[in-house]
Amino acid sequence: MNNSGDWKSYPGHLAIRKAWGLDPLIEELGQDLVGLTKENLGSFYGALANYYTEDRLAYSHFREDLIYSSYSYERFYPEIYNQPDKNKRKQLIHQYWYQDTDNLISELDKYGNWGYFFPQYRGLAGSHCTTVLEFASRGRA
Repeated sequence: MNNSGDWKSYPGHLAIRKAWGLDPLIEELGQDLVGLTKENLGSFYGALANYYTEDRLAYSHFREDLIYSSYSYERFYPEIYNQPDKNKRKQLIHQYWYQDTDNLISELDKYGNWGYFFPQYRGLAGSHCTTVLEFASRGRA
């Protein structure tokens, strides 16, 4: 992930890197994970794939996630945070999220040990967590 404009989440990643103080951790991890750089948090995927060559790695998120996607774009893009229409704002967020998801798929496809699963939508928690369980339909013990 870089600042080419192809990755809409880049401004958010810069903010996260600074707020969480990630630079020392990235520098430490970069000693073993060749190719990991603080300037490109997306370099983590390739660095992991190349370090764990015998392992199978996986990534998943919902294409209709509205939690992480909102966090990734809403405060960084005026066309989103200034949009008064809630539905149009949501459309813009999803547009950027789809672009970044497609970029992520292209990145992961470069490595034979990465797999991914991107289901579309679940009406629970803003389609945020693919592993959150629902207990409403469970049977009695």
